[in-house]
Amino acid sequence: MTTKDGVANVSVDEGKALATVEALAKKADGREVVLVVKPEGVKGMNANVSLPGSVVLALKDKKVNLEIVAGGVEYSIPHDAIDTFKYRKRF
Repeated sequence: MTTKDGVANVSVDEGKALATVEALAKKADGREVVLVVKPEGVKGMNANVSLPGSVVLALKDKKVNLEIVAGGVEYSIPHDAIDTFKYRKRF
């Protein structure tokens, strides 16, 4: 994580995230599962969280929801609300 002009910029590790999404999908067994991204040290609501395109595609394809918890705020994004159009062109 880096901070610039009061904004925390967080990058998610691609390998760890993909492995976690895969593990969550295997354990789902018909239930909703959630990848929780909770960066340490984020204060306030000014945060940018970057996910690699491959992780975005995996969330959508494996039907894993995304939750980002940063600075006391929680963002929940259901897998069916994730738009992967721009990522599918690249991969």
